[in-house]
Amino acid sequence: DQNDPTFHVILVDHNQADGLLEGRVDGRVVEILDHHKDQRDKKEGTKIVKRIIAFSDTRGVPLVSSACSVVARMYLKTQLGRQLLEADGGAVAGSLLAVIIIDSKDLSAASGKDKRIVRELQSNIRDTNKVLSFKVLQKKRQDPEFWAGETLESNLLYDFKQFGAAGLTCGISST
Repeated sequence: DQNDPTFHVILVDHNQADGLLEGRVDGRVVEILDHHKDQRDKKEGTKIVKRIIAFSDTRGVPLVSSACSVVARMYLKTQLGRQLLEADGGAVAGSLLAVIIIDSKDLSAASGKDKRIVRELQSNIRDTNKVLSFKVLQKKRQDPEFWAGETLESNLLYDFKQFGAAGLTCGISST
């Protein structure tokens, strides 16, 4: 509800509210986690508490191959974050790891930072064999028939996982 003063938005893998969010979240963005060139959108407002952009302006390249590397780094910084990564056999760690594997083309395009984060995520997963292989993930991701048969909401809910700890709720989905 846009009239709710407690409604806030965290942008991940985008650093400006475009597409479906354009004009709907102006002034509501409180955090940005991204790996693309910072657009410094004027409509985002002044409430931004944290802006983590893993991009080298001097070299013009991302410092990591996936926004999930940025998100994982934030989880790994705190005890609560590490607990959430380990919960449910490492489901959150596995979800982040799968996206990093896809975005980095099976780690062939991964930076040193990506590779360190991958090693740390793997240590939080009870059974790494449950994380789908790159080839399976890539084939599914590129199959238009698979995605076209459902609504956008259904696609986002396809792999949605919700976790709670210490009175906080976290959800993650990647398509």
